Amino acid sequence: MLEASLILLAAYVIGSISFAQIAGKINGFNLRDHGSGNLGATNVGRVCGKYWGIAVLILDCLKGFFPTYFAMQYFQSPWWHVVVGAVVIVGHSLSIFANFKGGKGVASALGMLLALNASVAGIILVIVLSVITITKYVSLGSIIGCLLMPLGFYYVQAPVAYLVVVSIMGVFIVWRHRSNIVRLVHGKENKLNG
Repeated sequence: MLEASLILLAAYVIGSISFAQIAGKINGFNLRDHGSGNLGATNVGRVCGKYWGIAVLILDCLKGFFPTYFAMQYFQSPWWHVVVGAVVIVGHSLSIFANFKGGKGVASALGMLLALNASVAGIILVIVLSVITITKYVSLGSIIGCLLMPLGFYYVQAPVAYLVVVSIMGVFIVWRHRSNIVRLVHGKENKLNG
């Protein structure tokens, strides 16, 4: 039990590493005061440049992938596989290193999905990228992706643990997008440039 608790603690600390905050500081910005104010890859891209945004996206994705993959090798129970990934997402969104602020968890969730089932993750990613390409709204693509996560796992008959926890995390990430939803409804959401 102690080992499991330490693994969950490690997952939270790893999730709490804010690559967005680091990228902002390297470029001389406090991201909380620039762009959307969010500590995520999209805001890094807007404030620091496209390549910085891509780098943060990849790092945040890996942040979700490796702890989940480790849990899949270490634990037999599928509950542990997905709970470890979920804790990373919570750490990313409520970072101990950023006064319990953070990103919205989309990239870390993608990393978790890639570890749990690469086929489901790949299909959802294609749909999300298509929505973003067509609408230029990253938030809309992210929200749709979150809604598709439980459907994808249900379709492939994944373990119940995956379905339950992924559904909860989907709701959590959509809730983190509540201000974006309000702006989308009122036609005031920022579009992706370029």
